[in-house]
Amino acid sequence: MNLLYIVILGFALFFALQLINRLALLIPGEGSWRSFLLRSLPLLEFVVWLAFAFWSARIVFSGLPYRGVVESAMALVLIVALGWYVLRDFLNGVLLKSESDFKKGQIIKTPLVSGKVARVGYRTVQVETEKGEKVRIPFARLGDAIISSPPEKGQGHSQMLRFSLSQGKDTPGLPEEIKQVLYNLPWIILENEPLVHLVRDARDKPQLEVKFSVIKEEHALLVEQKLKAYLEGGDNRENYLV
Repeated sequence: MNLLYIVILGFALFFALQLINRLALLIPGEGSWRSFLLRSLPLLEFVVWLAFAFWSARIVFSGLPYRGVVESAMALVLIVALGWYVLRDFLNGVLLKSESDFKKGQIIKTPLVSGKVARVGYRTVQVETEKGEKVRIPFARLGDAIISSPPEKGQGHSQMLRFSLSQGKDTPGLPEEIKQVLYNLPWIILENEPLVHLVRDARDKPQLEVKFSVIKEEHALLVEQKLKAYLEGGDNRENYLV
């Protein structure tokens, strides 16, 4: 009968925690307290399930001579699991840093995400994607990552592109958007700062002038294709080109 009570309580606890998580997502606002609450819920859920597991073991094995052994074994497994969870990313980070010399601006490609290294921590590396999103990846998941470094400043090939814009599409924020796209392309040499300006042609038509440096000359065509695709719109973005 005790086992039945434990099963029923386990289901009730599961649905209660799911309800709490759903209600927390409905809290309005974007304040720091809301963010703290959402980050704290997984830890709270872990503590609740941990307490439930030890309580269940005490009920199931009560009266048995080896109850203490079972509880000690559970505690040992928990300590080993927590230790491995905490240390695995740190140890992988030490090994990867010693082999790859992680630093900001490197190009990284993983099965999860691709982009440029924005920040290197003790347990994670922050990658900025082509869309400008910043994603933190634990070092333990970077075993199959391809990491490359751009050439030093002064190397590479300088290029300039011009795109004809539709009337009224030469908005002041467009150059910064294009810079963000360039920053996340693997062929761009970031040490040579890309320059993006709104200009006018001989007929006073708006144009976008883009200057950048690439690792190889053939990469300029790839950059042009990426920029043209961005300016043509798609994914709910407007079309800037004529």
